[in-house]
Amino acid sequence: MMKKSRTILIFVAVYFLTFGIVGALHKPDYIYFIHMIFNSFFAFFWCKTHAIENNKKVDFRYLLLAFLFPVIGLSIYLFKFFGLKVGALKTLKVILYYLFCLLLYLFPFYYLR
Repeated sequence: MMKKSRTILIFVAVYFLTFGIVGALHKPDYIYFIHMIFNSFFAFFWCKTHAIENNKKVDFRYLLLAFLFPVIGLSIYLFKFFGLKVGALKTLKVILYYLFCLLLYLFPFYYLR
């Protein structure tokens, strides 16, 4: 069975792809604000479920930091609870995943215009 944190990551990738399609077809300004809020919620919930799956007790401050600044907050969470070596590797994975999601967003956004 797939872990909940992986399910959230798949949902985020589908969300970025869907948002790219919607952004290409409709151009309201408020949609980017909605995207920013959803991205923050995804980072918050991923951080929380990942900590539960790895039996880590996470203070709410780290979850709030992941909500306010997703990439920075997730990196701090990973370094704090997994150490320097593993945290650096997982942070690299987070950055690469966000770049992958950015490509999922940009592909339909530019080719459906």
